[in-house]
Amino acid sequence: MRKARLGVFLVGLIVVLGACGRVAPTSSATETPSPSPVESPSAAPTPLAISGPTFHLGEVGLAYTPVAYQATGGNQPYIVWTISNGALPGGLSMSVDGLISGTPTASGAFKFTVEINDSSMATANLNGAINIAPRLTLYYVGEMATTGSVSVCTGGGYTHCWTDTPDNRYAAFAAVSGGVPPYRYSVVSGTLPPGTKLIGLALAGTFPLTTRGSYRFTVAVTDSLGATTTIVADYYLWYHNNFPPPSP
Repeated sequence: MRKARLGVFLVGLIVVLGACGRVAPTSSATETPSPSPVESPSAAPTPLAISGPTFHLGEVGLAYTPVAYQATGGNQPYIVWTISNGALPGGLSMSVDGLISGTPTASGAFKFTVEINDSSMATANLNGAINIAPRLTLYYVGEMATTGSVSVCTGGGYTHCWTDTPDNRYAAFAAVSGGVPPYRYSVVSGTLPPGTKLIGLALAGTFPLTTRGSYRFTVAVTDSLGATTTIVADYYLWYHNNFPPPSP
């Protein structure tokens, strides 16, 4: 009987101890797997293109103010700028970064095509044109061209002067060729005959009636692009009583 009770006691003790050792399961939050990053599609590159500058007028012998082309789009770096058709004016060239500069050596209208290549060998081109004026030049005309000076009779009323064309004293002694008008004229050295002033490349005013002497002066002509050149004029004034006029 004792044994039976002892067995029941032991069994109950085991059951109790087993119940004490159990840990009630706890519910754990299920983690939602983070989505894999999806790469956004890369935008297609902008097509390679050239923006064209407005070319200004140039002049032979006068440094051309640099003008640059601009490339956009494509795949950088840009490889090379070239003239694929036509030609730049003589004396001008294009640098590796699309800058056109130099000093023109020939006049005329020049048409050309600029081309650019990018790193993927894509190509873009654009047409351009540059006009170059002839060099600003001065040259003698009339009496100055034939004798090297202008002879002016200063006799009373000019009626006793030996020359058949006394009004040549007011004619132009030189003329302009090339350059880009309008022109500006100025005396940069020497002395004008008394009573006269410079009008273009001629003298105006009233030459004195009795004055004699030689007058040499230098005239500078500047065009609208800033080119400047000079010419020297000689005027010889004589009084009609010294007939014929003595040599200068």
